[in-house]
Formats: sequence, C-alpha cells, structure tokens
Amino acid sequence: MRTQENVTVYHCDFCKKKLFRKHAMLKHEEGCEQNPKNKIACFSGCRHLEHIEIEFDVFSHHAYEDGEPILHSRKSSCFKCMTKNTLMYTFAAEKRDLPSKYLEDFENQEPMPKIKCNLHEYHKSNFMEEFFT
Repeated sequence: MRTQENVTVYHCDFCKKKLFRKHAMLKHEEGCEQNPKNKIACFSGCRHLEHIEIEFDVFSHHAYEDGEPILHSRKSSCFKCMTKNTLMYTFAAEKRDLPSKYLEDFENQEPMPKIKCNLHEYHKSNFMEEFFT
C-alpha cells in the first residue's frame, strides 16, 4: 500500500465529491445538482408540471433511399408546464449542452426556471417518484 503526504484534496461545498484539481472542482461546483443555484423550482412539487413523451420526425444521416435521407419518427421524454403550455427541458440537459447538440429534440422547448417560478403551486405527493419510476 502506498500513501501520499502533502496532497491537496478539494471538497465540493454542496455534495461529498472530492477531486485533486482545483479547476475541476470549480467546474463541478458550478454544475453540481446539490448547488442551490441549480435547483429547479418545478421539481419541488409543482402541480403544473407533467412528464410527457413527444414524437417528432428526423432525417436519417446514415440511411438513404434514392439518394435522399430517410425521414423517420423518434420519441423523446420531456416535461410540460400546464399553466404556460410550454415544453421544458431540465438542468441536466442544459448542463450537458444537449439543446445545441440535438436541435430536433429540443425544438420548441425552453429551460426550466431555476430557483423561483411565479406560477409554482406546491402539490403534496410523491412528486419525483411519479416521473422516475
């Protein structure tokens, strides 16, 4: 067994993650899901949030018919604010820059509001279990 002395270990202020590089920890803390700046108001039990599946058409980049790309249907999971009547994507998708990478998937969607939403109405239930079970 080897041990090292005088090693600097950086600890996240919001979760239990430990890293050896300062710049890596700064980047982690900026996007840490436990960071209060990254909390999404909708996920704190808003009664207006609905988990839905949308279907859209995309052109295949690999399959061609008569020299033209084939159009096929694709399904994606997203959230809908019933009050605003808008589709929304989560902070996790925003953090991974998915809306700019997959334009078709996130077309007509906006990011969920962080921290506060003036339309938020708390609904006492097993809110998160409904979406992720």
